[in-house]
Parts: sequence; C-alpha cells; structure tokens
Amino acid sequence: MAKQAIRLLTSYAKSDGSTRYVAVLEDNTMWWYMPGHPWQPSSMVGLPANKQIVQISAYLRKGDTRYVVVLDDQTIWWFMPNHQWQRSPLDGLPADYTIRQFNVYIKGGDTRYVALLGDNSIWWYAPGHTWQNSTLDGMPEATVVVPASVVDMPMTENVSAPQPQEQLAPVHDAPLSDLPSFENETESAEIARFRLPDDFHFPPAPPTPPSDSATPPAPPTS
Repeated sequence: MAKQAIRLLTSYAKSDGSTRYVAVLEDNTMWWYMPGHPWQPSSMVGLPANKQIVQISAYLRKGDTRYVVVLDDQTIWWFMPNHQWQRSPLDGLPADYTIRQFNVYIKGGDTRYVALLGDNSIWWYAPGHTWQNSTLDGMPEATVVVPASVVDMPMTENVSAPQPQEQLAPVHDAPLSDLPSFENETESAEIARFRLPDDFHFPPAPPTPPSDSATPPAPPTS
C-alpha cells in the first residue's frame, strides 16, 4: 500500500551522533525517525488545529531536541519533547510580513531564528529580545532584465508625416421647395444636395478640330 505523501522533511543529529528525521505529512501530522526503528508520531498538543505547517526546522539545544515550525498564518511555534507547543514572539517584525524562508541555529548555547521575508529583507531573533533587521549593505543592486520578446522585436518603420488633404469645394444645399416632388423622400434629398448653385455657368466648349473625313470642296468647274 502506498504511503501518505511527505510535504516537509528536516533532519538533525543527536549528541551521541545518531541521526533523526522529522517529517510533516499531507494530513499535517508530524513524525520522527531514528535508524533501526519505525517512524513514530510527534506530539501536536498546543498547535492550532486548523493551521497548516508550511516550514519546519529541527535542532539540538543542550542535548535536548527542539522543533520550530512556521504556520500558514505566519506565526512561529516551538516544541521540545514532553512539553506542549509554545508560540514564539513576533515583536519587531514589520506589519503584513510573510516568511519566505526560515532557519534555526545555536549560538553560544542559545537559540537563534533567521527569516527571509517576502520583501527581501532578513530578520533574526533571540529569545528574550525583539526581532532585528539584518543589513543588506554590500549586496549587488537588482538587475533589470529585459524580456527576450522585447529585445527581439523588429524596429518599426518610419511613419511619414500625414499628407495634406485635398480641399473640396463646398456643397451648396439648394432649397427643396422648388424641386419636383418624389415618392421617395430620401431620393429627393440626395438630388437636392448635389444641385448646382444658380450662379454656376459651364465653361465654353472648345472649338471642334477639322475632321479628316470631311468632304473635300468640289474642284472648280471649267
């Protein structure tokens, strides 16, 4: 039978050098493993029942196991065996933060959290203190990447300036009262629209050129 899917996995080493795995399954339960033994469920007592675990870290502090998880509501919780889960403070983090990446380490025997937020800032935390922002001084500036579709776009042709439009003679609208009646009113209006003005005169016709086929004059009689 197929096993339930594992969503998250982390590992750490005990003080005797033995390995431990911790897994979060698709049903949001947590299990731990040591070589040579079957997997065992971890306690969920104290965690909100309706929240999903989205990140997990496991480590050893002063010989004791610790788990730290981030839930889908962006709260952080920690656990040690034989105790209930406890919520970690979030004081100092910016409003509306989101945790993109999370890790835990030990420094001088004390726990440290480090988180990469959605705004690309890095924050760290030590128990008993507020969260602090870590500097990004020295990081390279962001590079603006131009999409290939823009780089490969052909140059557009030069568009010539608009040419002046031919000025048309004004249309003289003649009154319709002196036109003959039409059965079709639309037809009557169209004819009236193109009626020439009263002072319009056609130019004189050019002289007719002589025709080669004209009858030659009769020769003089003797």
